[in-house]
Amino acid sequence: NLWRTGGDVQANWESVMHNAAVNNAMQTIAKPGHFNDADMLEVGDVGLSYDEEVSHFSIWAIMSSAMLAGTDLVNPSNETLAILTNKEVIAVNQDLGLNNVIQGKMVNSTKIGNDQLQVWGKHMSNGDVAVLLVNNGAAAHTITASWEELGIPSGKAMKVRDLWTHTDLSPATNSYSRANIKSHACAFVLLSPQ
Repeated sequence: NLWRTGGDVQANWESVMHNAAVNNAMQTIAKPGHFNDADMLEVGDVGLSYDEEVSHFSIWAIMSSAMLAGTDLVNPSNETLAILTNKEVIAVNQDLGLNNVIQGKMVNSTKIGNDQLQVWGKHMSNGDVAVLLVNNGAAAHTITASWEELGIPSGKAMKVRDLWTHTDLSPATNSYSRANIKSHACAFVLLSPQ
C-alpha cells in the first residue's frame, strides 16, 4: 500500500532533495498501511558523495519512505553496506509514529545566503523524537532544532543518541544544535525523555 510521490530519483543531490520536498508535501496523508514512496534509494550508485548518501538514507528514513536499494547488492562497498544496514536509522523508518503519524516532516527551513538549512522531526510511537538536521548548502553550518518547532514541551531535558555514530551525547534542554555540518551532510539523533 504505497504510491510514488514524485518522478524517478537520480543519483545526484538536486534530484534527491527534489523528491524529498515533493514527498514532504504529502506528509499528512501517510499513515499505517498508506505509505508515501519517494522512490528507490541511490545509496551505492555513482553520483552521490558519502555525506550525500548518508543524508539521502536519513531523509528517506525519517519520512518512512520505502527503503528499496537501487544498487548492486551482490558486491556493495563497505561504506554502502554500512549505510544500508544501520539498524538505528532503519528503526526510525519502521516506527509507526506517535498516534499513527507515521511520516516525519520538515519542521524548519532557514536560508543563510544561498544555503538552506533543514530541520526534520518525527515523533516515535514510544514518545521519543527523531531529529534530522540537513545542510542543503555549499558551506558548513551550525544547525539548531528548537523544542518549540519539534513539539517538545519547553524546559524538558532530553537524552540525545547519535544514530550514525551509535553514541550517547550530552543531554539537551530547549534545543539541540550540531556545529560544523558539512555541505550536503546531516546529523541524525534520537531524543528521549530523561
